[in-house]
Amino acid sequence: MYSKKLHTNDVYLAYRRIVKKLIKTLKSINAQDTNLPFAVYSCKQNQLLRRLPIFKPVLVLVLEGAKEIIEETNVRCSGGELFFLAGNSEITLNNITQNGSYLSLMIEFEQYDFDMLAKAATTNKTLFTGIQSEALTTCISQYVQ
Repeated sequence: MYSKKLHTNDVYLAYRRIVKKLIKTLKSINAQDTNLPFAVYSCKQNQLLRRLPIFKPVLVLVLEGAKEIIEETNVRCSGGELFFLAGNSEITLNNITQNGSYLSLMIEFEQYDFDMLAKAATTNKTLFTGIQSEALTTCISQYVQ
């Protein structure tokens, strides 16, 4: 599930408690019809989504199952990992269930949210991946509550 790059077993256990609480919260929110500043995506079967337009930058936290981003090289993010997609792109995604479940949280941003950041050397990279830290997961949990 979560990457083995954790410092100690205690950190892993603390992280898992936070994630379990976040998953429980998201599943209860997902059942309600509300207008939220984030999206919860779940499925019970593998799904291949082709040529999915990404209009705005989006942060995706994979919580259950895995997401495979199919580009020139395939990138797979499992539960406990995240990726950030730049806006104005188009991708093909494969949502992969684990034990019959896939769950991710998506937070969309406006392009101007990044205007204050210093412009780095020009890059054509549209996908960035990483590991969900305990601190980030705690912040996200507070955000969705």
